[in-house]
Amino acid sequence: MKVSVLGATGYAGAELLRILYQHPQADVVHITSESHTGESIASLYPHLRGLYDMKLESMQDIRAIGEDSDFIFIGLPHGHAMEVARALADLPVRIIDLGADFRFDDTAVYEEWLKRITLLSNVKELISFTLERYATPSILLHLNAKFYTINTCA
Repeated sequence: MKVSVLGATGYAGAELLRILYQHPQADVVHITSESHTGESIASLYPHLRGLYDMKLESMQDIRAIGEDSDFIFIGLPHGHAMEVARALADLPVRIIDLGADFRFDDTAVYEEWLKRITLLSNVKELISFTLERYATPSILLHLNAKFYTINTCA
């Protein structure tokens, strides 16, 4: 399965890369970082040298990344996963948010706790759209950074 990691230079993204390397069916095809675009992931994280000889990409062409991926893991700050999910809602890619964007069912709770206004009028709006379209959810809700759940995606 073709996997992309958005926010690969953050703690969650870098740890996820290490774990994904051990997954026999995961083929990491895109890794992104807006602050380190064009740099080698191994130059930032020497423990990944020999595992990933890839350069970090920008998310500027998120559609192309989505079209080339079966799964996208999002390890970005709050608010960004909703933007990505909305941009890719019509694609069959599965989105796994490691952050808080889809943690709360109630947008008022989201806005109170995260001090951000949600991009979706109803957080479930996007999830129900994907359920109707693909019969299985394309957005796996917040995993609370418990990486053991990655193995359930195989």
